[in-house]
Amino acid sequence: MKNEPFSKSRLQLLLVQVKSSPLLRRVGLLGVGVAAGQAITLATSPILTRLFAPETLGLFGLFTSLSFLIGNVSSLRYDLGIVLAQERRMAAALWSLSLTCVLVISVAVALLLSVGFAPALSEIMGADDLISILPWVPLQVVSIGIFLGASQWATRKKEYKPQAQYQFARAALVASLQVVAGYLSLGAHGLVAAQIVGFLGAAVILLHTSIRPDWSYIVSSFSLPRIKAAARKYRALPQYTAPQELITSLTQNLPYFILGSFFGTAVVGFYWLTIRTMQLPINFMSQAVRQVLLQHTASLRNKKRTILPNTLKMTAALACLGAIIFTPIIFWGPLIFSHFFGDDWHEAGLYASWVAVWMLTVLSKIPSWCIFHVLGKQRLQFVFEAFMFVSQFTALTFFSLFYSPVVAIAGYTSVCAIFNIAIIATAFGLAWKEDRNIRCVSPSS
Repeated sequence: MKNEPFSKSRLQLLLVQVKSSPLLRRVGLLGVGVAAGQAITLATSPILTRLFAPETLGLFGLFTSLSFLIGNVSSLRYDLGIVLAQERRMAAALWSLSLTCVLVISVAVALLLSVGFAPALSEIMGADDLISILPWVPLQVVSIGIFLGASQWATRKKEYKPQAQYQFARAALVASLQVVAGYLSLGAHGLVAAQIVGFLGAAVILLHTSIRPDWSYIVSSFSLPRIKAAARKYRALPQYTAPQELITSLTQNLPYFILGSFFGTAVVGFYWLTIRTMQLPINFMSQAVRQVLLQHTASLRNKKRTILPNTLKMTAALACLGAIIFTPIIFWGPLIFSHFFGDDWHEAGLYASWVAVWMLTVLSKIPSWCIFHVLGKQRLQFVFEAFMFVSQFTALTFFSLFYSPVVAIAGYTSVCAIFNIAIIATAFGLAWKEDRNIRCVSPSS
């Protein structure tokens, strides 16, 4: 009984802190938008798996992975400069530069596909039917590029409600249109068209609410000298940030390409559903927790307080949460997937049992990610990512060449999990060293 008032007071204090903290309110608002969108995605997945064959969803997965691989770096990451720029006119020039890069790269991709690159790409991915939907890629890249610039402009203005609306609207539009496409038997073309229309429709909402009030100013800032000056000042973004983003995107999309090349589109479809389902809690937790934890860890360090105890506590808490979420999938993945998505998706459940182990380490790694950034160890983190990519590629190719898809995914996810554990251990070591330095400087603390 004594603990009850204490618990209530702690809860009330937490609510007051959330309400009084602009950072927590913004993260919470974005978290609600992301969570609502992911709830829609999860709710419609069992419908899509009964309307589309694994081969069709595999083609869609290959298209999406290729489009996002290009789209995520189509701005050459000049969009990040929109938030970093101190002057509003420089930010407007960077918005123009970002959009220009997106359009140029989209046109370049369209030209490559029109001059005969499409058949070669389809052959490399092991999906001849992919050639018919590749012409949609440039339009998908444009939709992604528009969102990148618009969201950064909204972030600069501290307008998070439009971004939350975008997340919800995009998920709702894509999900509803894809279900309609399934009932109309439109196949992979219907899935792709629905996704592009959903992205563009949601981008219109973001543009209307965030960009429209500043449109005349952005247009007046569009000039070649200003764009050149912005490109020179923020040249580090395409030189360093864009390549790192490309490696990260390649790492995330690597299984689609290799599995498609060795085993065909049906296996890609199984893997697509697995990742689509397993990453939902990860995406929400990453976006909702990471920024808050990053700020808290940085605050502890700035106040010369130890950061390892908090890191250990948060890692343990997230690991326990991950165990609750993923343990049923680890042990009963095939049964769960067959029940929710249909008997045809039993093999996806086999993949999910291994992917769940990997996702458990991804969730537990969030505090370690904060340690690397707070201590300025991004270069070390990049080294980890580079070695991880090479190891993933080697393991997935080797196991795909000699074994079954299940063994290939087991080997791939095991490598991912081992690297994540190594990153966590390294972060603990960095935090311990930092805390020791603090104690040496201030013994009384």
